[in-house]
Amino acid sequence: MDDSLPQAVSAALRARRVVLAVSGGRDSVSLMHAALDRAPDAVACVACFDHGTGPHARRASALVRRLARARGVECVTARAAAIGRSEAEWRSQRWRFLRAVARERGAQVATAHTLDDQVETVLMRIMRGAGARGIAALAADGPVVRPLLHVGRAEVERYARAHNLAWVEDPGNRRADHLRNRVRRDLLPAILRVRPSFANELTVLGQRAAHLRARVELFIDRALELEQN
Repeated sequence: MDDSLPQAVSAALRARRVVLAVSGGRDSVSLMHAALDRAPDAVACVACFDHGTGPHARRASALVRRLARARGVECVTARAAAIGRSEAEWRSQRWRFLRAVARERGAQVATAHTLDDQVETVLMRIMRGAGARGIAALAADGPVVRPLLHVGRAEVERYARAHNLAWVEDPGNRRADHLRNRVRRDLLPAILRVRPSFANELTVLGQRAAHLRARVELFIDRALELEQN
């Protein structure tokens, strides 16, 4: 079996202390499995947030607790006090929880975003007219660790099936009113049929934007330091 996924996780978590954000879906369960196999000392705990969106969310949270218990790692869970009305609100609720857990443990949050997530995000940012800061998307330097960012979704699926991992499918991933779902299922496949290199071009564009963003931020930091001196 291709060892690139666990190698990517091991390299990303080296000399770090992280809280694994695990939703119970395939990608995050795969991240958890690889992290606890290859870099267990880096894992402060597992964190799972239940958005309160129905039975599948409760099943996912229960699965994450069960998997963590089987591996002897702490699992911190929380449930939304009120169901979010939009993707942005769900994301805000989840990140408040994850950042609080990481802060309490002096750790960074590690997520299971993949290369495919990055491609989709770059395209969505372009559609919204973002500049380099936004187009860098998930590749931007920051406090969040993304061990699977250079690993494709298909590779994650192969890893999960090879290790007989259990996960819970989120029915929200099929909702046509979510922009990311429409980009993933309709827009990107249509563009790739006429331009097969498009996903790779978006990846390179995101990397260049991230590099430019880092250089600009470094320039600003140095300019402010000179002013203060």
